[in-house]
Amino acid sequence: MSFIFFGSSIPVDIVNIVQVKRASSCTHATLKRESYLLNSIRSSRHDRIIFVTTGFSEEKASFPTKVYFNQGVEYVLLGYNGRNRFIKYMSIMFSIFIWTVKNLNKGDYACVYNFQLPYSLPLIVRKLFARYNLTIDFEDFYNKRDMRYYVNLPLQIAGLKLADAFIASSPDMASYLSLRSQKNIHINGGYPDYPVLKNKNKNKNKNKKNTEYTTLLYSGTLSEPRGILDLINVFKLNKNHRYKLVITGSGRISDDVMNLCTTDKRISYLGNLCQSDFNDIILKADICINPQWESVSINFPSKVTTYLSYGKLVLSTRHSALYKSDYVDYIEFYDRSNNEFWEKIFYLVENNSISIQAEERRMKLFSKLISFKTENLINFINTMLVK
Repeated sequence: MSFIFFGSSIPVDIVNIVQVKRASSCTHATLKRESYLLNSIRSSRHDRIIFVTTGFSEEKASFPTKVYFNQGVEYVLLGYNGRNRFIKYMSIMFSIFIWTVKNLNKGDYACVYNFQLPYSLPLIVRKLFARYNLTIDFEDFYNKRDMRYYVNLPLQIAGLKLADAFIASSPDMASYLSLRSQKNIHINGGYPDYPVLKNKNKNKNKNKKNTEYTTLLYSGTLSEPRGILDLINVFKLNKNHRYKLVITGSGRISDDVMNLCTTDKRISYLGNLCQSDFNDIILKADICINPQWESVSINFPSKVTTYLSYGKLVLSTRHSALYKSDYVDYIEFYDRSNNEFWEKIFYLVENNSISIQAEERRMKLFSKLISFKTENLINFINTMLVK
């Protein structure tokens, strides 16, 4: 029996060991979350583990299927034709069909990161012919204003009926799934950012309380529901030059964000960053902001756990996925009113919440919590063996 994890990232350990010519286009959060799930699977009692990935590249190029082995895991980078978006998805779906027919058999265990195209359709078809055990890790759903929501919806409904178990990224996600399926549901969202934790002393001597300015950081997708425009507008209401706002990431409203940033010298838009530059930006930040609309309650904003891994102070809207999560005690919340945002910022700065000592305390507490949650996740994965 095999345990097969279907994802979309190219793991860092493979990139470091072999010459992978694909420059992965997946987000930092997806890479970290899939690595966390894969490491949890590796710590389970399953003997043969395979990580299958679409591994989409930023380049418009074609890639053959490649197989690598490292530390007991077989990594399969599926081949596809990247001439254009349509051909890329059709060719990768064909590769998934072929691979699952040859390698996914009755009695095997499979876990898929989210349940969207191109994986959902091939896995549904294979499930009908080979009664393998399917677990779906539901991270987030598309917004209803996105056409991909309607394309993926019927496949997600089929997945809810055919899957044997689920991993839900938030309590509200678990509630949504429990109304539609009576299968076993395990709640686990976020990930630890271990590489940065090892370098936590890099910034040890910096006295943040006495610096000339306080840096606020937003990192992630640039879209209206993520609240980035709200954050920029509320930031501009305070003209104090002791505060700076740094923005990283990209999305459908990148141009709008860029234009707003040009009108205020205190705001810096850096776009997408490589891993090392991203690490440095977080290390230099004082307060990390999650301005996501409260109405988007099902999707867990996993980037928050990156911030917590660094011990950073996180200020968030009263987002249900966070407010009901196990991380609630490590996050400060604000209502989306202009006054409360700045009132919270001033209060946190004045109360020394951004000091080195405060960061170290948060880092230790988060490390204990994520270790506990990881143990529970590994136990959940092991229960699949006895069914």
